[in-house]
Amino acid sequence: MNHHPIMLLHGWGFSSQLWQPLMQNLHAQGCEAVYAIDLPGFGSAFHEPCESLDQVLEYIAEQLPEKSVLCGWSLGGMLAVQMAARHPEKVAAIITIGSNLHFTETDDWPGMPSADYQQFFQRFSAQPEKTWQRFLQLQTKGDSNAGQAADALDSLADYSVIHPATAGKMLQLLGEIDNRSLFKNLAMPGLHLLAGQDAITPVAVASLLQKINPEQQIKILADSGHAAPVSQPGVLAACIVEFISEKKPLQKKLSGKKPAVAKLRVAESFSRAASSYDAAAQLQRNIGAALLATLPASMSGNVLDIGCGTGFITGQLLEKHGASIDMVALDFAAGMLDRTHQQYVSALCVQADMESLPFTDSSVHWIVSNLALQWASDVTQCFQQWRRVLQPDGHLLFATFLPGTLRELESSWQAVDESVHVNHFVEKNVLVSALQNAGFASVEAVCATHTLYYPELAELTRELKSIGARNMNYGQPAGLTGKRRWQQLQTAYEALRTARGLPATYEVLYVSAC
Repeated sequence: MNHHPIMLLHGWGFSSQLWQPLMQNLHAQGCEAVYAIDLPGFGSAFHEPCESLDQVLEYIAEQLPEKSVLCGWSLGGMLAVQMAARHPEKVAAIITIGSNLHFTETDDWPGMPSADYQQFFQRFSAQPEKTWQRFLQLQTKGDSNAGQAADALDSLADYSVIHPATAGKMLQLLGEIDNRSLFKNLAMPGLHLLAGQDAITPVAVASLLQKINPEQQIKILADSGHAAPVSQPGVLAACIVEFISEKKPLQKKLSGKKPAVAKLRVAESFSRAASSYDAAAQLQRNIGAALLATLPASMSGNVLDIGCGTGFITGQLLEKHGASIDMVALDFAAGMLDRTHQQYVSALCVQADMESLPFTDSSVHWIVSNLALQWASDVTQCFQQWRRVLQPDGHLLFATFLPGTLRELESSWQAVDESVHVNHFVEKNVLVSALQNAGFASVEAVCATHTLYYPELAELTRELKSIGARNMNYGQPAGLTGKRRWQQLQTAYEALRTARGLPATYEVLYVSAC
């Protein structure tokens, strides 16, 4: 099934682990690109702050590829409506499940009684875990599969991955958000699923949604309680697949050849990191400087910097050879490219995929690429494209990470779970073979090891986030960290501490080819 990715936002009180039953059913029905995002204070976002609605929405936005199907349950649905209104370029369609436009009741709107919400808020502030346990009991009330759903909920819900203070702020947002005017103006296709037996979101909301925006599709799951993603995952998956497939305008938007979701997520991640990248990217600059040192003293012709980032390589080349070269800076991440353009106006900045270069054959004299290749989906296609645009006597120089990079982080995670936590890197012999098959007759490859040291694990993880180097592999967990897992990871990593601090090893391959 060829659709844009489905991105899932969970409800209050849970992590993205709650989506597992629905994700399994969507995969079974042909939806392969389904991803779950943890909201601040929950799961892998345990340490993410929640100081305002704007901050939460910005956090979600940095993880969304363009034109995704954004699906939210309960609070996640309310945030999805906010995202669709503020970032329509990122949302091709919206799906909400058991979600209200205004959580508490008013004179003209059904919802949780305001007194009940205030009492719940106060109880959670005073006794968070006990109040959360009571909250779980409401999830399956009235559901035709209540017993089975309650058992599933017990296995998926985990208080240890909830940050009480942040969860309290998210609970406050739940009571403050009012999406009624936003919903009225939603232009993209939408499916809004309400549960007939919901003890939290009144089913009476359905008729009001249809009245406010007749273009939105409203459905009622008659026998379901609030926790439909757990109690009715098969039914929900069927509704979602039908919605995506039957809407012709949506189908037109969602079909067609597009970059893989992982690549889109990489671009978004690096774009969001553009402002913090330079302050955290000392290793990247060191490797770039080593790469530049292999270039000849004089250069001329067209020079292409692939994966230019914020422009370190571009700037160095212009400073040394500016009068004799025509500099082209290329990146898939718009935010990074904007930074390069602001600093180096003489460079031609091109937003494009390094696996599909928008240049004519034999039009480039030099290609330089610093730590971009590891984000390619297919290195064979990459090298074929690079060889195609290079002149017959052109030169390619690049640096990329090899397996063994961040091995300390990888081995420490293995003590916690079996999920994929470190990005995959291609082996040296595979890269050399692919270069030769692409037509590079002469290939020189040199390996080097760079080891950095950190006083605390949090500094390493913050640095990785600041440069946009998130885990984008298939097999990555939907909800990772949480307080308990983070403590387990810290314990495992501490066993590797040296006199210089906690090591982080990077294996780098420097290549010169022509």
